[in-house]
Amino acid sequence: MSIEQIYGIEYRLPEKPSYISSKKQKFIKTSIPEDFDELEFDEDGNAIYSDEQIKFITKEGERIKNGYWFYNNGTPTYITGLHYFYLNYWTLEDGNSPDYRDTDRRYFYFQDYCEKLPQCYGIVRIKKRREGATSQATCYLVWKSITQKKQFCGIVSKTGKDASDAFIYMVMNGYRNLPIFLKPRVEDEETKTELVFKKKKDKRKTKGREKGQIFDDDIGLESKINFKNTALNSYDSGRVSALLIDEAGKFPKEVPVNQYWPIVKKTLTRGAIKVGFCLIPSTANDAKSGGEPYKALFDESSQFANQYTASGLYRYFCPAYDGYEGFIDEYGMSIIDAPTEEQKKYIKERYGMNITMGAKEYLIEQRKLIKDKKALSEEIRMNPFTEEEAFMIDQKKCYFNSEKIYNQIDFLKEEKVRLRRVRLFWKDDKTVDWADDKDGPWMIQKFPDDDEKNKVREHEGIKSPANAHKYVSGIDPFKSSVISGKGSMGACYVFERYDINDPNNTGMPIAEYVDRPRLKSLFHDEMLKAAVFWGYKACYENDVGDDFVDYFTNKGFKGYLMRTPESAIDKNKRRHVVKYGVTSGDAFALARQLDTCITYVENHCEKIVFPDLLEELLQYDHENRTVYDRTVAFMISLLSGVSLEGKKQEKASVSIPLRTYNLTI
Repeated sequence: MSIEQIYGIEYRLPEKPSYISSKKQKFIKTSIPEDFDELEFDEDGNAIYSDEQIKFITKEGERIKNGYWFYNNGTPTYITGLHYFYLNYWTLEDGNSPDYRDTDRRYFYFQDYCEKLPQCYGIVRIKKRREGATSQATCYLVWKSITQKKQFCGIVSKTGKDASDAFIYMVMNGYRNLPIFLKPRVEDEETKTELVFKKKKDKRKTKGREKGQIFDDDIGLESKINFKNTALNSYDSGRVSALLIDEAGKFPKEVPVNQYWPIVKKTLTRGAIKVGFCLIPSTANDAKSGGEPYKALFDESSQFANQYTASGLYRYFCPAYDGYEGFIDEYGMSIIDAPTEEQKKYIKERYGMNITMGAKEYLIEQRKLIKDKKALSEEIRMNPFTEEEAFMIDQKKCYFNSEKIYNQIDFLKEEKVRLRRVRLFWKDDKTVDWADDKDGPWMIQKFPDDDEKNKVREHEGIKSPANAHKYVSGIDPFKSSVISGKGSMGACYVFERYDINDPNNTGMPIAEYVDRPRLKSLFHDEMLKAAVFWGYKACYENDVGDDFVDYFTNKGFKGYLMRTPESAIDKNKRRHVVKYGVTSGDAFALARQLDTCITYVENHCEKIVFPDLLEELLQYDHENRTVYDRTVAFMISLLSGVSLEGKKQEKASVSIPLRTYNLTI
């Protein structure tokens, strides 16, 4: 039994039959025998089939249920029953039939696997424009309804009209064009609201029941397909066998899909038993225009991290250049790289196009032609190469160079820069050490050398940090010790100042703290421990108060606090009161924070090794920045004296050094 790896799953193909016809060497749609044109019907409208016709129908039924093997350019190839039904009997909304695509073969494998997996309740599928995902999903609803009894199927979309259109122009169009032997009787074949697979009542026959017949044994499949308007209570009760949540990346703000899914998920289960399956295909609006809830759901659906996902869904993505229309050869294979002469000839004969490059290079060239940043972002989201591109934020709405941020996110995924989760603790009232802790609030990329740890100077009984020339931090505190709801988080970034002797691995954040202790004093203690451990002056944002000054003073470490750095002072003002920390309420200081951060991301984004910070930079809203704790702390740290001299440095080396230590607790 062969296995195919597809996007984080292992699909086991059924046993290959002993004989597969090798005559055609590509997928050819099954022709319905001509004698079906002479089909006759009885007085009830039921078809009267010959033995040969019944034999053909039975054979097709097996293929629609169990799948089909054929030779494709010399390779034995299997397609699922749903895929066979889609290729042979489904009619697209434009009146055409689907062509065989190897990308579709792989997706239908993935769907077959997920539907049979007890812990998977559906697929969240981020896609390119015109991928055919909605057509495939509506085909699935009909296939489900005509092959099994009592299947209750539904559609919701980004608007009620879109759901209605999917029902009328896809579901009903596909059903009406089915051959008679795959077309169960329905109550109303012209319906625009609900397709019910049930025979109409014949009032003439209600008196003709036999003795003892208390059940109606000829009422049809009793399946149905309908649609509902976009609301949090759509399909929130009863049992749902198959549900299409279409264009969920464009749902209105009042119906975020990551809130809608947990509600509707309950209709797909009976206790712990899975009774239904959901398909959630979509392109995504940018994060600030509806794409963020869809991305949150997508992120919670990673089968790569765990077979049991947080959402109960599995996610799926296929790059735009794989299966791109106009770059698919005679055998349904994608022309991703440079085409062969045979492929060039086929494309010319079929589409009248002369291709000299593959789909990937073609799409790259198309991007180069677009000069408007907003239009480029839209093009990338509609034809993405990666998951990150599929959710790319509109560059006109992102304050920073989003392309560089996405590139760095990709780089970190590939290189797996090691970040160590730890806690800091007092060894005595003067020194601090660390220990690994999976629940610790600190993520550290680089520790100080042994001779640097807890290094202090004392003058006339006043302590000051001895490594202030090398390290600095920026701190975004929270307002209150009493937590009501989620609340804001406290955040801190420790920076190693730029060193001209090691330009690639300095001038960068080396430690991250994000947490919400129940007391502000506990937060200040964490900030003090870090300042003592690395030996620097801590720079707070002081808008929510200066109680941190009292805390550091009472502990005997007032010299570890930084006064307002010069970069945050407007020298055109006649008078400026120098405090401890940075006042973001000051318009000049606030503008300097944003300007400094924009410059740093533009020239040194490759030095940021904390993925959550990179993700937050993409979302940052300078007009409403309260919830962006990481970004605020990062900006404060940049104002605190991170000097990056000279021209832009080359990309940091892949191997970023991380020292290891014996644990002393």
